[in-house]
Amino acid sequence: LYTVYEADTGLRAIELYEKHQPDLVIMDTRMPGLDGIEATRKIMHAHPDARIIGVTGYADKNAAFQEAGALAVIQKPFSLAELSEYVAKYLQ
Repeated sequence: LYTVYEADTGLRAIELYEKHQPDLVIMDTRMPGLDGIEATRKIMHAHPDARIIGVTGYADKNAAFQEAGALAVIQKPFSLAELSEYVAKYLQ
């Protein structure tokens, strides 16, 4: 069973991370204002042990997510089974 927090902007994602410090973050690339890559970078700067999985429909964003500190990047579209595998892998 997981507790899920949802952010509609990169800034809100950072705020929620600061407040709850979840075990895993699944971060989309495109969000209003601060994008997911920059939000990942900011979270990782403040919390180097954070576990973040990037999600994108843009193949050219994979490297940027990983440079920002994401453990992995999932390409859209993806199945629930694929997402579940990533979650299980990074929550071990």
